Amino acid sequence: MELTIPVGQDTVWTEHLAGDGVPIVLLHPGIGDSRSWDLVMPGLSGYRVVRYDVRGYGRSPQPTGEFSLLSDLEAVLDQLNLERALLVGCSMGGGTALTFTLTHPDRVHGLVLLCPSVSGFPLPEEPEDDQDEYLKPDAPVYDRLYEIQVPSVVMVGDKDRAVLAAAAGGTAARIPGCEVVWLTGDSPSLREPQLVTDTILRFAGASPASPAV
Repeated sequence: MELTIPVGQDTVWTEHLAGDGVPIVLLHPGIGDSRSWDLVMPGLSGYRVVRYDVRGYGRSPQPTGEFSLLSDLEAVLDQLNLERALLVGCSMGGGTALTFTLTHPDRVHGLVLLCPSVSGFPLPEEPEDDQDEYLKPDAPVYDRLYEIQVPSVVMVGDKDRAVLAAAAGGTAARIPGCEVVWLTGDSPSLREPQLVTDTILRFAGASPASPAV
């Protein structure tokens, strides 16, 4: 089902598919839009799946003022009555997933991160995303990744930009118990959609990690 969900003074195009199991929320990269998940979607049939276009991307209208990716994700989940979800984020979307997890740890079942953008990662350049002039940057999270206590995996392609691979490796090293999956090429959801789908489904069935003592 396609929806138009209000976020602040604007709206975002959203697709919400009914199904069983933990809800799966797909967050797209800064290059592209939610159609980057097209090859993954068929394998998620039968699950409750949500994907949406960030303001100014794909089928969502241009923003009319400054906005936050974190707040927009919160708005989408709230309006769909999703109390807890598996967050699957690529690049920019991975950064949003990390920020949301640190802000609302009780609302995240797990993380599947594809070459995630990580705010606060100590390099002079940002991973890849030419963000809209209205996009409010996330607070730095790199030094807080050790706080994440949900099942997590980082997927990175062997042809991805060096900065993305470095950020992915640093992220996986800091999240307790995080897996790393290396893929062939770049753009995992397009190059190896079956492996991405299988990983999503595996983490959708995973139990939350026990809190650190």
